[in-house]
Amino acid sequence: MPPKKVLVAEDDPNSMHLASVLLKMKDYVVFEATTGKQTVALALAEKPDLILMDIELPDINGQDAIKILRQHPETKDIPIVAVTGYASAGDRERFFAAGCDGYITKPLDAKKFLVDVAVFLNETPSAQSS
Repeated sequence: MPPKKVLVAEDDPNSMHLASVLLKMKDYVVFEATTGKQTVALALAEKPDLILMDIELPDINGQDAIKILRQHPETKDIPIVAVTGYASAGDRERFFAAGCDGYITKPLDAKKFLVDVAVFLNETPSAQSS
């Protein structure tokens, strides 16, 4: 079975590095985008299995990028998970209203992050390679 593809949309270099390293440790193919427009373009080009979307991105924010991806026939069914420091009830409702399938809070907890990713990819954490 080919490795799962994960698109990480993140403008903070430290958060991008951490997410990418953790995902690559589990043999996911990782695509990196630092802006909303780049995220949309990469999602359309690569058709990832999961998109991890920072909400605060330059040019177009994560919520608007999600709305664009949800309207496009080639990306409308890709799971999109908000990755954000905003975690109040109102924020969660905003993310789900924008089209997110879930959210992960920052700062990232390495073990929880990988478990959450596995769940969103319909994998069991133990089924992943170590």
